[in-house]
Formats: sequence, structure tokens, C-alpha cells
Amino acid sequence: MRITDVEADIVRIPLSTRFSGSVYQIESRCTIVTRVHTDEGLVSEVYSGDERTGYHLLKDLVVGPMKEAVVGEDPTAIERCWQKMFALTPRIADKAIAMRAVAAIDVALWDITGKSLGVPVRSLLGGYADRAPVVRFAYYVQGRDTEDMVQDLLHQRERGIGGVKLKVGGVSVTDDLLRVRAIRDALGDDFIVVCDANQAWTLDEALEFAGPAKEMGLAWLEEPCRWQDADNDMRQVRLRTGIAVAAGQGESSSWGAQRLMDTEAVDILNVDAAICGGISEWRRVAGAAQMRGVRMAHHEEPQLAVQLLPAHAHGLFVEVFEEERDPVYYQLNSVLPEWDNGSPPGLPRRYDPYNDEQARRKFD
Repeated sequence: MRITDVEADIVRIPLSTRFSGSVYQIESRCTIVTRVHTDEGLVSEVYSGDERTGYHLLKDLVVGPMKEAVVGEDPTAIERCWQKMFALTPRIADKAIAMRAVAAIDVALWDITGKSLGVPVRSLLGGYADRAPVVRFAYYVQGRDTEDMVQDLLHQRERGIGGVKLKVGGVSVTDDLLRVRAIRDALGDDFIVVCDANQAWTLDEALEFAGPAKEMGLAWLEEPCRWQDADNDMRQVRLRTGIAVAAGQGESSSWGAQRLMDTEAVDILNVDAAICGGISEWRRVAGAAQMRGVRMAHHEEPQLAVQLLPAHAHGLFVEVFEEERDPVYYQLNSVLPEWDNGSPPGLPRRYDPYNDEQARRKFD
């Protein structure tokens, strides 16, 4: 079997509601749809990423030099194809977009390999479990107060959602802590609560939040500190409060993830396969992380995370948006996984990093 063609289209959907994190606003959902054709008639059609600024260059790279690198290759020779595409990145000025282009085709190759063998990608990657807990995002949205958010989460729990990933850092630390407390009181101790500050806080602000949040059973605190000295500051938050810290979504390669582990900045890596060079690069990160006692999450992209995280013994939660925030997920997928708040073997319904042997070793 040989690759005969690679096609790509950009999908951009304006959102009906403006969703806000701590330092940004989301008004559209954008992704790249990639199709890989073979001489045996087998076709992979996948989508990946949410690139809202450089998507024209992204498409040009996918159907241009990246396509040229893989046409004629065996699509199941995924590592050879990856290395040929990666070898082109020094010639491309925008390395971040280049790695997204590598990712777009790499994801399609994993998909087509799974199709050719009749197995899901998670089985190709290790097949540790066939299910994973799901958490739902909760943004700052004008006109929605804490009570509205709590009522929505109560409804989502009835649908099978196991937790929430709460955006913090856009209001005062005190107000954010009150929102966490309201969720914990209403949803109970077995409901997963994750907080994501998107690098909004100074070290002092992150410390102010982290102590009380840990006492409320926060599963992890994501990107708590500002960009300029984030690795050192995240390490300080971990060591001084004992809270689990996650980061890595912006890293474009395994080398960036390795830096976060070398600097002891994280307990959890939420590297995004659509950003870091695809499933091939993500699994390299996952292997290194397992050896370092670091757990794996995945930034957004549930259609990828549902294959990657259950495949590994140290994989954590799949993240999903509400329908208004991610029309791509709900409209492009012909079949969506069912939510039943299930947990894979060895992982409790509410993951507690403070009772996790690997996590304790890192905090000691």
C-alpha cells in the first residue's frame, strides 16, 4: 500500500457566544481536515488543532512540502514518514506551524494504519484501557454567574461527565476560590476539579490560590504562572504548596516537554498531539514522562485524547467543550463516544494526585 495523495481543507466556524479565559477570548473554532489517499482505495479523513491565525500557511505546508515528502511512501511506515517531514522544518520560518503541519499528516497516518488493521489507534499505542474519565470546560461567559455554571455542571454530571476544567485568573484570586468552593460543595468530593490559569498569575498570586485550592481537592493546577519565568515559578508552586501542576500545551516538540521535566516544573504534561508534531511525537513524550513519574493529559482535542490517554497506564482525563464552544467536535464526528463517568483500570473515579505513589515521590 502506498500514499497517492494528500488533501486538506480549513474549517472555520464563528461562535455564537464569546468564551473567555484569563488572558484571551475565543470567538471562532478553526481546524484543518486532512485526507490521505492510498493506491488500495483506503482513505483517512481526520481533523486536528485549532489554529486561528496561521491556518493558511498550515494548509499550504500540508498540501505542499509535507505532501511531497510522504507521497509514494507506505502509510504504515509512520516513523519514516515523520522523520522525512520533520527534516523539512529547518527550512520553514514558522516552526510552530511547521510542527502542526507534520501533526496533521501524522495523525492521518495513525488513523489509516488502524483502519488497515481493523483496530483503534489506542490499541496500536498500547491499549491499556478502553475508557477514560471526561472533564468539561467552564469558561468566563458574560451573563453567566457561578450558580448558572453549577447548574450546568449538575446537568453534565447526569449526562456522564466526571469533572470540570475551570478557567481561573480572569478575576480576583478570592473570587476564583469562591467558584471552586461552590463547585466542590454542589458536585461533591468525587467530582474531578481542574483549574487552568493560562499563565495569568504572578508567583505570589499562584501561591495564594494554590494552598486553599489543594485543600479543596483540586486534581491539578494548570499553567499558573506568567510566561517570563514560568518553569521556575511553577516549580516553586509545586514545592511550596504540594499542589500538582500541569503544563505543556504550547510545546511544539518533545524537547520542550523534556525541558519542563528537567526543570521539575510539572507533575502532569498536557502536551497536544495536534501542536507538538502528531501522535508519533506525543507518544515519545509519554514514554519519557512515564520514566520520570509524570502523568499525561491532553490539551483539548477529544477526538485525539480519547485514543491517546486510555492507551497508557499514566494517562488521565479527556477534555471536552460544550456544544457552543466546539461545533467542530459535535458536527464533524459521525459517531461520538458515550459518556458514563467510567475510569480505566487502576485509576479511581476522582484522581487524587496526593494519594498517588508516583506523585508523592515527586513531592517528597
